[in-house]
Amino acid sequence: MAYEFIRYEVADHIATLTLARPDKMNAISGAMVREMIAAFQAADADDAVRCVIVTGEGRAFCAGADLSRGTDSFVAPGSAALTNEDGTPNYASQAMREVGGHLAMTMFNLTKPVIGAINGAAAGMGATLTLPGIAGLVLTIGMAVDANVLVYERIREELRIAKSPARAIELGYERALSAIIDANLTTLITAGALFFFGAGPVRGFAIVLGIGIVSSVFTAIYVTRFLVEVWHNTRQPKTMIM
Repeated sequence: MAYEFIRYEVADHIATLTLARPDKMNAISGAMVREMIAAFQAADADDAVRCVIVTGEGRAFCAGADLSRGTDSFVAPGSAALTNEDGTPNYASQAMREVGGHLAMTMFNLTKPVIGAINGAAAGMGATLTLPGIAGLVLTIGMAVDANVLVYERIREELRIAKSPARAIELGYERALSAIIDANLTTLITAGALFFFGAGPVRGFAIVLGIGIVSSVFTAIYVTRFLVEVWHNTRQPKTMIM
């Protein structure tokens, strides 16, 4: 197959797929996606290929989706449009399906490892945030607030027994650590069970929740403590009113 928007080369058992639209910062178009799918399928069928490297030409890896054609950006020439003559969505059109999803599934089903050689800026092609995903995000925010409330209360308890601000901050984080880990670990286990035993939107909820829990625990234990200690070392307050 002749490629117009990508370059496909095989050398030393390695297939290199290069996004070749440097003038558009390798923005993804429907035609490029179809060429990438064909290239991945060719690599999968070639026994001489042991792995696939994806990279970009020029100063950017990928600038995201090329939306220069508006709603028809991912419609192949000659295929049905995304809208009917009266302007209503044409849900019967094959083009209504998520093009990026077909590419992702092609890569997922590949029997050979795929390595991303990210050079320069990279932006996603677009992702759908469903209601279960939003619910997971909201729950994550609540868990993050709860962790900081635990730390706040522990620091206040240490201040009540005449501890210095520096010592109260240190002990507050140390003694709140076990409660934060216990609360978030049980939620993380629940998210794992939902992911392994659920399907569709349930797995999306579990993924968002799991990522949010890990990031919020890291932030509560390390990032906020670092910021509080920087504030204390800069201001050096004699007392703290909480």
